[in-house]
Amino acid sequence: MICDLLGYGKANARTAAELSQITGLPHREVVRQIERARRRGEPICASGDSTCRGYYKAATPAELAQYTRALNRRLH
Repeated sequence: MICDLLGYGKANARTAAELSQITGLPHREVVRQIERARRRGEPICASGDSTCRGYYKAATPAELAQYTRALNRRLH
């Protein structure tokens, strides 16, 4: 459900608040559904960039790799 509402590419990111408003689901449930979708293998990325804040599907393998590298940098 949530995955169907996400666009491809960082420029098409949607915030959890937007997704909550569209679906009528509470914010926490939106975040839970995104986490479940990721565990199923959906290539969902997140951006904190002020120009493109929110969740989106990776448009290319390179975009997904860039996102995972950013996550790995946070861990170290």
